[in-house]
Amino acid sequence: MASSKKVVTHDEWEWKLRDVKIRKEDMNRLVMNFLITEGFVDAADKFCIESGTQPEIDLATITDRMEVKRAIQSGNVQEAIEKINDLNPTEGSAHFYIQDNAIGELLDVSQRLKTASEVNAAILTSQSHEKG
Repeated sequence: MASSKKVVTHDEWEWKLRDVKIRKEDMNRLVMNFLITEGFVDAADKFCIESGTQPEIDLATITDRMEVKRAIQSGNVQEAIEKINDLNPTEGSAHFYIQDNAIGELLDVSQRLKTASEVNAAILTSQSHEKG
């Protein structure tokens, strides 16, 4: 069965890439988004000052999110739930990701990492909606 996807060669990719123009503001927003998502508070704060790029969420919330992520990764689901409640007691999707995995202490490491990432994304989404 033939694939319907077009294969792009390395040379074609390079050629098309030369035509792409990315505005500095867009690149700065991309960098800021990465720093916020991955939890680099100090770097995001310094990048904000240096680039003038304002984050879409309060940088103070990054530390709280990272504490939730660390609790899940270490298998301490009860602590993670308590921290989520402290952040936003009405947020249901973050709780769903944890409860969907109700045997928290028994999660294997790869499942903990996946769950931590999903909860992190749910909290970020919630915080973005609150600001909007």
